[in-house]
Amino acid sequence: MKTALILILLCVGLGFGIATSELSGRTAGLKHIYGVVEDMDAALAKSTQVEVADLAKIEVVGGTELDFGTMKKGTRRSHKFVFKNAGESTADVWFKASSCKCTVGKFEKATLKPGDTTEVELEWIVEGISSDFAQTATIGTSAPNQEEIKLTIKGRVGESLMFEPSMLDLGEFMSNESHEFKGRLFSFEEIPLDVPTASVGDSAISSKFSVSLEQPRKPEPGEFPNYDEARQVLEFKVTVNKGVPSGNINTNLMFVRHFKDGESESIPLKIIGRCINPIRIIAGNDYDEERDVLKMGNGTKKEGLKKSFLLAVKTNDYPDANITFKRVTPDAIVDKVRVMIGEPQVTKSQKIFPITIEIPAGTEPVELNGLFGKDFGKVVFDTNMENSPEESIFLQFKISE
Repeated sequence: MKTALILILLCVGLGFGIATSELSGRTAGLKHIYGVVEDMDAALAKSTQVEVADLAKIEVVGGTELDFGTMKKGTRRSHKFVFKNAGESTADVWFKASSCKCTVGKFEKATLKPGDTTEVELEWIVEGISSDFAQTATIGTSAPNQEEIKLTIKGRVGESLMFEPSMLDLGEFMSNESHEFKGRLFSFEEIPLDVPTASVGDSAISSKFSVSLEQPRKPEPGEFPNYDEARQVLEFKVTVNKGVPSGNINTNLMFVRHFKDGESESIPLKIIGRCINPIRIIAGNDYDEERDVLKMGNGTKKEGLKKSFLLAVKTNDYPDANITFKRVTPDAIVDKVRVMIGEPQVTKSQKIFPITIEIPAGTEPVELNGLFGKDFGKVVFDTNMENSPEESIFLQFKISE
């Protein structure tokens, strides 16, 4: 029994050894086969990398877009885009198309070896005025994954003189505070920019504005990218002093330019804004605060027309504030409008004056509807406040038979 058992064990051991040997051989063969596959993948990857590295690659030195800035009407500008073959094989570049207002120089086609460059010149002639422009040219290439390259030139078309900003927007500001605003006047002409003075056109508020002007000078290269074509620049500062009457501001800052022959011209810069003072008009929906207009409505010659509202003054800064009637305009309605100011009601923070404006019965038909800006009546009040000497309100009404 022991002998049989030993033989069985020996046979089992021998069989296991043979199987292990065969399996080992097969495994070695498999490793050998996979090793060959791995070597082939590496070789293929290496080959692909070589092919990619050998491809042509077209670059535009400095970028594919150029901003000409502001150009005067009738001027001509051009720019040369430099194409470079930054790859390892030869490539062709050629002109394909351009927008109708952008012309391409003599360039038609070029063959670039590795490291070679060529120039593509785009030209733009300003024909319009006061608008932006953007034009393109398309260049084809034989470089892989670069079928075409778009070149863009853009800019703005301006007049011979341009302001920055184009309009002086004061926004909302308090009448008891001073404010400063800065701007520039650019000239695209060779004629000297002789501008010794500037003032606000509205005589009612001009004394509250002061303007200081620097000497015109030639801009430094690249100093004003949006105005590269400017020949001269005049920098100025506008100071809005205390005491501007409340209400909307819509006027011009007039720059006076002199010429060698003794002639002169006025160059207007639009000024808008709204002055707010410690005086507030309370009239509900009948008062258009944006336009400073009191809508009195319609009346008849027989009945006349009457409208009441409140005029509130903050007393924090002006505890002794007082208001009196000053005048009515235009002259055509001076005898047709009556203004009455009642006793003020005093609170902790303000004085509230009741105001009544009356167009008495018997008044001949008149219409001030404000359709043409000047067709308003106007009531002006005097105050004893240094920085808010006047308060005014426009009237809109109609008296019929």
